[in-house]
Amino acid sequence: MTMLAKMLKRKVSRSVMEAPDPSALNVGGTPLAPVLEQITESETKTKTENGEVHVKVEIRSPVDPDVQYQYQRPDLLQGYSEADWKDFASHFKRPVVGPRAPLPAEIGYAEAMNAGKSKLNEDQATVHEGQLKGMNGVIIPYLYVGVFDGHGGAGAAVKVSKDLHGILHEGLEDVLPYMVSVNKPCPNVEVEELSSSSDDDNDDDEEEDEFVEMKMTLDELICGSLESSFWAMDRLILNDKAKYKITGGTTAVVALFICGKLYVANAGDSRAALYLPGHSTLHPMSRDHTPFSDRQRIQHIAYQRPELTRHPKTKEKLYNRHLLSRKVTKDDIGSTVMYKDFYMSGWSCRDVSSDDVHLLPIISGKHIKTSFGKRQRLQGFHSR
Repeated sequence: MTMLAKMLKRKVSRSVMEAPDPSALNVGGTPLAPVLEQITESETKTKTENGEVHVKVEIRSPVDPDVQYQYQRPDLLQGYSEADWKDFASHFKRPVVGPRAPLPAEIGYAEAMNAGKSKLNEDQATVHEGQLKGMNGVIIPYLYVGVFDGHGGAGAAVKVSKDLHGILHEGLEDVLPYMVSVNKPCPNVEVEELSSSSDDDNDDDEEEDEFVEMKMTLDELICGSLESSFWAMDRLILNDKAKYKITGGTTAVVALFICGKLYVANAGDSRAALYLPGHSTLHPMSRDHTPFSDRQRIQHIAYQRPELTRHPKTKEKLYNRHLLSRKVTKDDIGSTVMYKDFYMSGWSCRDVSSDDVHLLPIISGKHIKTSFGKRQRLQGFHSR
């Protein structure tokens, strides 16, 4: 059974099967229903004695019965009043908000409203302490920290902040017997090491070798759990969209402290970096996933599935698979332009065609090499 199938059956990752009661909702421990009223925006103008006009805009998010998880701020932000949360939503004050209660392992967290963009803060964060419990009293503690940069709506970020750590926990539990039986088990976990057989034991029985399981390392098991949990989370969102309203998308960057090591996994362009005392620079621990970093894979898909570059109904060709070094016009047809395709890491040249002029580039955006994904678009209609 795949991990996605398990997620759909197990209770831990399906903790909210029906829309929750609005009166029970909360933002960081504060009842949400009185705070989020059935208005989206209210504006108040006041005039001072010297004639200056001050405008105060307050944003509200209505309770939506069709969503699985109502909008909220991270659970780690507890202890604030309703008046505090109204101020935090202001695009003018933009206070920096942090947890009032200490977080595990002296973890720090702070957030502020990104003024001028979305009406509500669409980002989420999670800190979770857990234990893996195995046979013979084996217990492996771990610490999970996740940051999720929502965009185009907060629904996906809220859902991932609620469900991803549960999916990962179940994935780690599935491989726990392997984790405690590898040659170098976790610190403080007493496990009898597996004896390695001699090279001559099975020399005469090749068929038997096919049934001997491959050796695995602890890193492979934990990394595999992280990778499969990200995949299962993505599939779970797609599956639940048939039942619930899940707005927007989200990046994800997760740090997992387990067995004396730090493991980092990410999707999108949210980053993790390691600070070491005495060092003047941060050490990157993640790699951005942007249209440009995945260019060759995207172009290869467009080569294998050309129908994806066409209009779904009219079948009109919309996108050009090639990445061009500059924008071209009809006056450039027949002249030379530099380009990249899926089988190329560098640039080559060819003649400009009418398709180069009239079709949209499959990957577009200004300053592709230096924008770190912020201005890059995949199949963007606004680039021409």
